[in-house]
Amino acid sequence: VERRVTLTFHLVQKICQVNYASQHRGVVVEFDENHPWFNEKTTSSDDLRHLVQVSYVQNPHPRTWKQVKGPDMLYTKNAEWAYEREWRIIRPLQEGTEVSPGKFCFAVPANAVRSIIFGCRTIQALETEIRAAVAANPALSHVSFKRAKLASGKIEIVDARVFLIAVEIQ
Repeated sequence: VERRVTLTFHLVQKICQVNYASQHRGVVVEFDENHPWFNEKTTSSDDLRHLVQVSYVQNPHPRTWKQVKGPDMLYTKNAEWAYEREWRIIRPLQEGTEVSPGKFCFAVPANAVRSIIFGCRTIQALETEIRAAVAANPALSHVSFKRAKLASGKIEIVDARVFLIAVEIQ
């Protein structure tokens, strides 16, 4: 199972659902972007552990290594990806848990989760499994469930502005 993660404040666009939510079969988790977990800088100059909006430029790659700055490397993408309106939070791997060789997970507090949005083509077995896992965890009792609907080529979700992580399920 491969999981791809992207963060955005923008309502789920059709192209993002296709690229990151496995052709609308995936699941989107809405988080509270104001939760302290999303702003855990250790110093004022810390480039990690807090939300940073990605910058989109025509040529994100400098000509020499002397021109490279940490934030530019971590938070810049080519302008062709600007429709994603991506935000990133980067954490040191030693703060995560290695779940398989080279793949790490980070424990986001349960109270940072707002809702789970099922893609318009999420299979019932996956939805049932996720609903059961949430119901079995009292710390997630506040989490609501939503469904994306594809209507006239557009994705419709109740919330107009949400902070999302789209998880690709293969």
